[in-house]
Amino acid sequence: MAAVAGHTNMIKLLIEQGLDVNASRHQGLTALFLATLGGDLAVVDILIQSGADIHALADGGDTIIHAAARFGHTKVVEFLIDQGVDMNALTDDGLTALDIATENEYTALVEVLNRRQVGPSLAETGNTEV
Repeated sequence: MAAVAGHTNMIKLLIEQGLDVNASRHQGLTALFLATLGGDLAVVDILIQSGADIHALADGGDTIIHAAARFGHTKVVEFLIDQGVDMNALTDDGLTALDIATENEYTALVEVLNRRQVGPSLAETGNTEV
């Protein structure tokens, strides 16, 4: 909960006390997934610097970039790309972060992903969801 709520001091304390930053909870969500869902860049940074796996998958094949894109967290997505997260990764449903941002009409995030030269999206390939 501290990761979602952006409690940086609590996260630091938990890490000092031996928190396994890669432990997963319900639906395969790690603290880093929860932090990206919450959109708190400081917590995301702390967790990554503490060894959180940026390539972990949640149930459904989501990566942390998909989690951030689902809530339109543009700054978090940019940071994750800079950290080496694959912005062209596909969910189990074949969606990229760009597809998710487009479907949710997160214009600023769509612009960032396009500027970062994301690969083909559903719109560009002609594929549509079933």
